[in-house]
Amino acid sequence: MAKLCKHCGSPVGFFTRLETEFGLVHSDCLTAFLENQKSDQQDLHSDIPDNEEAVASTEAALPTEYGTARAVSGVGEFFGWLLVLFGVVLAIISSSQDMGAVGFIMALGVSISGLYLAMMAQFVRATVNNADTSREILRLLQTRSQ
Repeated sequence: MAKLCKHCGSPVGFFTRLETEFGLVHSDCLTAFLENQKSDQQDLHSDIPDNEEAVASTEAALPTEYGTARAVSGVGEFFGWLLVLFGVVLAIISSSQDMGAVGFIMALGVSISGLYLAMMAQFVRATVNNADTSREILRLLQTRSQ
């Protein structure tokens, strides 16, 4: 079965075809096909703001269904940074009072645990932001297709 050009619809030969991300096209049709794809993509992006301030304000205004996850991640991040600070203070105290390497290693462990806790909290927040943004993109695509 012959493969058809996405632009003109005629059969495409093996040596005269080009595979694009959109499908097969004749080498002669490629320029016109890409211009059509470019204009279609510009139409899709015509209502998306270009400046970063508009994007940031839109991201902050997105409603979330994950309020508990956001709150818990905020508390977790706070306690994580508190553990980091506590570990640093503990390291300073242990080094000034000749507690030896054991005290310093314990303080280092506390600080590393705090960093991991803060990092995991930020992973949760990033996941929630991704879910909220994906839901908004889906809503925009559904309203555009209607």
